Amino acid sequence: MPKPRKGEKNKEPIKPTFRIFCEGEKTEPQYFRALIDDLFPGKRNLVVVEDCKPNTPREIVETAAQSRKVGHANDVVWVVYDREAVNKYPHQLHKDASDLAKSNDIGVAISNICFEYWLLLHFEQTDAQYGSYADLIKNSNLKEHFSALGLDYDKATPQIYETIKDSLDKAMRRATITRRNSHQAAEQGKQLPHYLNPFVNIDELINEMRGFVATYG
Repeated sequence: MPKPRKGEKNKEPIKPTFRIFCEGEKTEPQYFRALIDDLFPGKRNLVVVEDCKPNTPREIVETAAQSRKVGHANDVVWVVYDREAVNKYPHQLHKDASDLAKSNDIGVAISNICFEYWLLLHFEQTDAQYGSYADLIKNSNLKEHFSALGLDYDKATPQIYETIKDSLDKAMRRATITRRNSHQAAEQGKQLPHYLNPFVNIDELINEMRGFVATYG
């Protein structure tokens, strides 16, 4: 048997990493980094929000899939992106991204119509449908809810998570109810998330993060 290299006996095994690839450069990454610091203090090396330049669902999944080639065999990889308006991202584009994610064992956290729907669930239970980010901002109570907490909502505002973190568990319960209602109302053959408006499963991502940290943290 070969002799261990100098210092090898004391070398700790490399741990797997929970990797999150987000659409956008501000709102989602800032939210998740603040959430990680809050729920898992000191675990930013274990649960990582990766810098991600690509912007379409398929491009984000492709970038996440590349990380599989260089990471730990037990890494967990998720992508986070919006459904967006149908005239911006047709259904086939979302199906292609979803199929690619599945074939690479990548979790998908999708918000239909946009991430702000997840934020809205921190304040209220709603099954309201919105056609775009602009539609939600104009016709929902999101900005009023934030204003009542002393924050003028803007996508680039870094204090979003800190402002609403006390309602995280409520948002997670409401997301479950929203998905159930949308699935029950769905037309035959249109049960995939990009067809369901509203839909959000960020609670599933957070629950998997919790389980991962409990295992490897």
